[in-house]
Amino acid sequence: MKRSRGRPRKFDADQALGNALLVFWTNGFTGTSLDQLAEAMEMKRPSIYNAFGDKESLYRAALNAFKSGLDGGLQALAETEALEQALHQFFTRALDVYTSGETPLGCFIFCTAPAEAIAHPEVRRDILAITTHIDAALTRFFRAAQERGQLPSSTDPTIAAQLSQATLHSLALRARAGQSRTTLDAMARGAVGIICR
Repeated sequence: MKRSRGRPRKFDADQALGNALLVFWTNGFTGTSLDQLAEAMEMKRPSIYNAFGDKESLYRAALNAFKSGLDGGLQALAETEALEQALHQFFTRALDVYTSGETPLGCFIFCTAPAEAIAHPEVRRDILAITTHIDAALTRFFRAAQERGQLPSSTDPTIAAQLSQATLHSLALRARAGQSRTTLDAMARGAVGIICR
């Protein structure tokens, strides 16, 4: 009598995608091989293609997953009415992500995607969409603060939002380059003071 096989292990798409994200985050899109992805995701190449599409589609899915986490930070920003405290907490949460792990990796999106923007137009569009999304959320935040009288009427909320996002990008790159958390925290505090004047 033929023995029945054990029940196959249930596929966890979120876990597999999270593992792929970490590989891309460490090595970048170009520097990541399909073999590395297959090993990290514990999947065969055909299974990866069936579940996520090609390598670029998988990378873009990872970008979107990371953006979802960023959206949580933007939502928390909107829920705190104290202007400087809220912005400082936003930068601190970002730094917690950027400097986590034995080797700080910065921001997955802005430390890996720009290098692919020219060769991969869809990734380029993703970066623009994410940047625009962050600008819009931060602009709403600064406009609300201005309406509460916490930001001078002479301040342009859109410019304040763009400067805040520029600070976010710089913190990410500096974290990936190995700058100390103490230095990064000081920069974030200084940026908050300047932007919120």
